[in-house]
Amino acid sequence: MRNVEEINHPEHYNIGIETTDYIKSWDMNFVEGNIIKYVTRYRYKNGIKDLLKAKWYLEDLISQIENDEKSKKGYTKQDSKKSKELLLEVSKQMSLKKSNR
Repeated sequence: MRNVEEINHPEHYNIGIETTDYIKSWDMNFVEGNIIKYVTRYRYKNGIKDLLKAKWYLEDLISQIENDEKSKKGYTKQDSKKSKELLLEVSKQMSLKKSNR
């Protein structure tokens, strides 16, 4: 049977500051916390496998941030200018059609 300390406070998370305390102190989300967790423990637990997991979570985080930035940008000033020009052109064409009737 395992010691309670091995389960609640394993050695590979307790060198310096406990990993969970560090993650909480920086108010990290699940993905950010997993990056820290896997990088912190790779030497003491699963080696390269943990680094590959950290890499996967880091790439996921980058993808999330890139998608958030794209959705926040929405229309650029250039897009807005093009939309106005198109609207003016359509209005002119409609006016021409009305006057030709």
